Amino acid sequence: MLRVDSNKPCAIVYSLCRHEYLGFLIEPHIVQLDENQQLLLTHQRLFSTTAIEFSAFLDKTDLALIKLLDECEQEYIIRKHLNKPVRPAIF
Repeated sequence: MLRVDSNKPCAIVYSLCRHEYLGFLIEPHIVQLDENQQLLLTHQRLFSTTAIEFSAFLDKTDLALIKLLDECEQEYIIRKHLNKPVRPAIF
C-alpha cells in the first residue's frame, strides 16, 4: 500500500472486510486512478481526519459515511464504552 497523491485523480472504494471480533465491516479506501480512469494498486484507508485531503474527489454523502464508519472502528467502540483509560490492545 502506497500513499495516494491527492493532486492526481482518485476514486473512493468501499470494501468489505471481516473483523475478528466485530464481524463484517465496511471500510472506505481512496484509490489512485491512471490517465484512463482505471484503478491502480495505490490506495489508502480513509478516516474522517484524512478524508479532508481528498475532499475534491468526495461528496457530502461520502464524508458522512466515512464519519459513520469511523464509529464502527474497534478503538472507537472501546473508548466509548470503557470508563477508564486503557489502550485498545489491552482491552
